[in-house]
Amino acid sequence: MKISPLRPSAAHIHLDHLVHNLRTLRALAPADFFCPMIKANAYGHGAISVAKTLQSHGVSSLGVSLIEEGLQLRENGIAGEILLFGLFTQGAQAVVDAQLTPVLSSWEQAHALIETRTPSPLAVHVKIDTGMHRLGFAVSDVSRLLEFFAENRQLNPVGLLTHLLHSEDAADADGETARQILQFEPVVEAFRSYSPQVHVWNTGGLLLGPKQKFPEWGARPGIGVYGVSPSPKVHSGSLKAVMSFRSRICKLNSLSPGESVSYSSTWKAQRKSLIGVVPLGYADGIHRVSSNVGFMMVEGEKVPIVGNVCMDYVMVDLTDMKHKGDHLLDAEVTVFGYDSQGREFSVAEVAAASQTSPYEILTSVSARVPRIFQSEQP
Repeated sequence: MKISPLRPSAAHIHLDHLVHNLRTLRALAPADFFCPMIKANAYGHGAISVAKTLQSHGVSSLGVSLIEEGLQLRENGIAGEILLFGLFTQGAQAVVDAQLTPVLSSWEQAHALIETRTPSPLAVHVKIDTGMHRLGFAVSDVSRLLEFFAENRQLNPVGLLTHLLHSEDAADADGETARQILQFEPVVEAFRSYSPQVHVWNTGGLLLGPKQKFPEWGARPGIGVYGVSPSPKVHSGSLKAVMSFRSRICKLNSLSPGESVSYSSTWKAQRKSLIGVVPLGYADGIHRVSSNVGFMMVEGEKVPIVGNVCMDYVMVDLTDMKHKGDHLLDAEVTVFGYDSQGREFSVAEVAAASQTSPYEILTSVSARVPRIFQSEQP
């Protein structure tokens, strides 16, 4: 039996914003190949609903990291190309059986795939490491790769990619992105006989990169699909936040000077203070590092987090609000995103206060927080 959300806390997913971001980024993409990344539960937004929405608006390729993520999509009726970007050596047959398209990143992975049972050549994409030094084949491996594919016809390299590591400098002719592209261009030429679909541009690359110089190179945007910039150095333009994480004040406490809040008394009132209790904690994705340094938004005003974040609760200081009082009981709290009046408290600001990235904030919103999918903002 499916139970409707009973708690006042939820992540509201604005699917109309998702579609807006899709159209915005697609307009920037020079080539037809366009593969939104929906790994990590679509960056915390809900992979199944996000996938269905994207596909209903013409997206034919989706990207995930784990085999399990790809299988979950298939089990929920998601057809089309699903690129599997994560490295694996076990589970290769499951990848083939589910018709997932693997991205080759190591020799061990390649050999695991040629040992699978497949009725026809298996389409694969090949990842080249041009500086990330995480996954992918070295540029010096290209000759060996070409020999490998010539000898192992059961694998068909239909795609070729690299991963930009400093896309915020994509507009800089002397930046790291330019150096990566310089390394990657000869690889593209070496694979020319296979006519692979080349894809390079992530969100930062789409917003800033020299795309017009490479009209055949496709894109695989990640965080931009969800309306967030990958870096403070990259302006997100007209992108709109897709997730709004909200709750309500469940209790008000009036404190006298010297009284403390939460475990270990890390915050003490210096004056008469009004403290609001919010039914969200680190089990929901409120980072404990935000204790005494982070902020939330109440009625359009930023209020500081005070005391240590608990597993189920976090406290905020309402003392400096313009209109404070008992009416704040049950007042709406915005962790990030838009409040119900359309006022925004950006996830980038939340991340900065906690000295982390929007990626971590979004993917930290836990499974026990209901996702409410809606087609109109707020």
